[in-house]
Amino acid sequence: MDQERELFEQLDLFSMIKDILKQWWVILLFSLSAALLTSVIKTETFVPEYTVNTTFVVTTKGLNTNVYSNLNSTMSMAEQFKQILDFNLMKTTVKNDLGLDSFDAETNITVVENTNMIRMSVTSKSAVLSYRITKSILNNYHSVSDYVLTDVILDIMESPTIPSGPSNAQNVWSSMKKAFLIFTGIQVLIFAIFSYMKDTVKNERDVKNKIDTRFLGTVYREKRKRMVKEKNRAMLVTNPLISYRFAESYRMITAKLVNRMERRKARVLMVTSVTENEGKSTVAANLALCMAKEGNNVLLIDCDFRKPALYKIFSGEGRDGVVNFPEILKTGEIPENMLTHIKDGNLFTILNDTQSFILEDIMNTGVFERIMTICRERMDYIVMDTSPLALVSDTVQLAEYADSSVVVMGQDRILARDINDTIDSLNNTNAQVMGCIFNNVTGFGAQIRREG
Repeated sequence: MDQERELFEQLDLFSMIKDILKQWWVILLFSLSAALLTSVIKTETFVPEYTVNTTFVVTTKGLNTNVYSNLNSTMSMAEQFKQILDFNLMKTTVKNDLGLDSFDAETNITVVENTNMIRMSVTSKSAVLSYRITKSILNNYHSVSDYVLTDVILDIMESPTIPSGPSNAQNVWSSMKKAFLIFTGIQVLIFAIFSYMKDTVKNERDVKNKIDTRFLGTVYREKRKRMVKEKNRAMLVTNPLISYRFAESYRMITAKLVNRMERRKARVLMVTSVTENEGKSTVAANLALCMAKEGNNVLLIDCDFRKPALYKIFSGEGRDGVVNFPEILKTGEIPENMLTHIKDGNLFTILNDTQSFILEDIMNTGVFERIMTICRERMDYIVMDTSPLALVSDTVQLAEYADSSVVVMGQDRILARDINDTIDSLNNTNAQVMGCIFNNVTGFGAQIRREG
């Protein structure tokens, strides 16, 4: 029972469903292909069969009354007639009559329920052949049956006709639907197994069991439909349309983070991730805002020179403008408006909107170090938003100017070993990892069952 419970807890049904839905177009494409292939195979391998039916009424010789008054007698007679049709003598007679090399047909005798009638059916691969064999049997069965059914007359009630279509007409559409459903089920099972075996971080339990650093907290995905106005679309804790859960998660994470930074006497925090689209820039912005809300003077710097994003996030927060940060670091000409003060708070920013791919050149000028030295004297905390560590080496170089770091992890995106490799790399710099933030989390996998 304990093993079954442990296995169930390891399953994250929401992540499985999400992984399966991500592959919906693959599942649909292959299922449709399987259905079409089934249609082709069924059509190409279909062998039509044609059946001719004849109904007889059982009477005695010389009389018009019924010979058998009960069903058992009629069934007995039908069995005898079936034996007649199976006689080699009858088959030989039919072959000779029609000039056939073989008797390529199947005959069957049934009793019409609660009557003294029997029905003979002849089935073959040709409508004309079935008809001809039936007619030959009708013309020749007397010569054979007189040896067995001496007191019985079989009067034809339903004359045979050439069938207009095959008696085994296939339902291709039904076969296609079955193939589609079966193949869809197989694919869903395969993707579910792959999802289960994928060593990503799917829920809080995975964070605690797989990641080699302190778990600072979870940030749940905020519904975008709440962001009605263009200027309020930034996912910031200062946005009045943000949910309480979203804002409270950042408040709690920031409290833990500041407490650990104070114990380490760290003032410069670097925020990074393993790869793109894990929400690190939004996390960096909200951490800085929460720190500033506590009365601290906080500077938020966009150090993601490859793909700056903070200027987009703060587009509706009353900024005066952005600067060409790479150009400042290259020339050493520091403008007076380089720092932007966010209204109604103690947050200052250096917002950059210019991409640069020559970080080594602009960092070697010493201007960034001089700016950091000045800002350390004026600010209580500095938050640096940097590039994803797995993509470029910029982050390791920038880590030398930080005192600590946090790693942002998106739900079910990156392998646990890659996250741990990132943490190990940062721990070998000045910016040792304070912990990790589980970001943009949705579904039942967000909240795990807590023991104790």
